[in-house]
Amino acid sequence: MSNAGKKEIMRAEALEKAYLMAQHTLSVLRNIDLSVYEGEFLTVLGKSGSGKSTLLHVLGALDRPTGGTVRFRGEDLYALSNHELSRLRSKTFGFVFQFYHLLADFNALENVMLPSLVGGEGEARKGRKERRSRAAELLARVGLEDRATHRPAQLSGGERQRVAVARALMNDPDILFFDEPTGNLDTKTGEAVHDLIVGLNKEEGKTLVLVTHDRELAKKAGRVVHIVDGKITDGDEGTLEREDTG
Repeated sequence: MSNAGKKEIMRAEALEKAYLMAQHTLSVLRNIDLSVYEGEFLTVLGKSGSGKSTLLHVLGALDRPTGGTVRFRGEDLYALSNHELSRLRSKTFGFVFQFYHLLADFNALENVMLPSLVGGEGEARKGRKERRSRAAELLARVGLEDRATHRPAQLSGGERQRVAVARALMNDPDILFFDEPTGNLDTKTGEAVHDLIVGLNKEEGKTLVLVTHDRELAKKAGRVVHIVDGKITDGDEGTLEREDTG
């Protein structure tokens, strides 16, 4: 899918990530150039160990690169201080992971509210009633209004992931990152969660970056790029169909 005329929201250039192992250096990302455009649904497709989760973590300011740059709205992310990066992650970015990362002692509503409690001064000034109202609205949006008082152990895997999606939306982020969000779910439940994610893009215009190894789920994305051994193989405009016919 062409992104001609769309505004670039994020750009990675010459991105490298390596880890120092006992006697050698393990290169995970290799000279990656990648753009993300405002309002698009970009999927990074790759096998386990290809570097896709590392790429997502670097784009989302969860892990610093070894080399290269990541710019968000023109600003070099890794020129920011750790405090500035923390604020960016809590307010401007949203994250959904494979294993949910919900707090076991908090119910669904409280888990959704969490980002608003660490979202900076503006969020801190909001009253508890307003935060609860926003969280309840988001639970209703993902179809869990009747599960608000249930703790994670009382929810199914699909319900937990829906809570995680609602939590990621709490601070109305500019961009959402998904790391194998259906990888821990059965096929039917995974498809339902993925349809929810697709709706965030098509119905609400959210910018999404999702990494997965699932080719069927990747077909629902607006654009797909492939990562193999830490490299983007099809270039910035790669599509699933091109790999299938190549």
